[in-house]
Amino acid sequence: MGSFAEIQFRPAYHDLLNTDKGFVPNSETQVMNGAVRYYEGSRKLELTRLNVIRMYSLNPYNSISESKTYALDLGAETVTVKTKHQPFWKDKEEYSRITPVNAEASYGYSFQNEFSREDSPFLFTVMAGVKAQAHGYFKNEARIAPQGVLNFLYNIGSWKIQTYYAYHYYNISQNENDYTANLRLRYAIQKNHEVRFEFSKHTYYQDVSFSYHYLF
Repeated sequence: MGSFAEIQFRPAYHDLLNTDKGFVPNSETQVMNGAVRYYEGSRKLELTRLNVIRMYSLNPYNSISESKTYALDLGAETVTVKTKHQPFWKDKEEYSRITPVNAEASYGYSFQNEFSREDSPFLFTVMAGVKAQAHGYFKNEARIAPQGVLNFLYNIGSWKIQTYYAYHYYNISQNENDYTANLRLRYAIQKNHEVRFEFSKHTYYQDVSFSYHYLF
């Protein structure tokens, strides 16, 4: 779809890539934050994401606390799908962007060496859950899937790296399966200034972005 410019807005926000100082480590809380993109190819604005509420609590499991991990996301997100009713003379598939209502919840375990003499920079998470999206494009106007999630965080000094992979088994609702794969790198210049490099990939779409974040 070509190059794009994106503006992100967040009335209340803390995500996994922000510095943990002043917040519970390995946690994320987002309320009414979103992103709007302008694609050079389509020459129109697109609401890429809107999180009414998004929460992650990646509490490391150990034999003492037996803490569990959970994630919750309610809102809307843009996805790329095959264009329906293509003319038979088209020699290749065409794709379009839709923005369905999105709801997902996952539950599982996070693992970290909490009892080492030095702070452990690694955190590994495995979760299982369900993801549901509603839009007129989908068969029966909705797609629902059990999903498996793997998440890895590496935090050292001003740098933080996150890799995330989720597989969505939409065949259970007679829709095509999909997946989400992300690689995100953050460098905190100061507490309120960050630069990020992000790569995101789905079945029919991928993008790379470089961004500057001013947090206040």
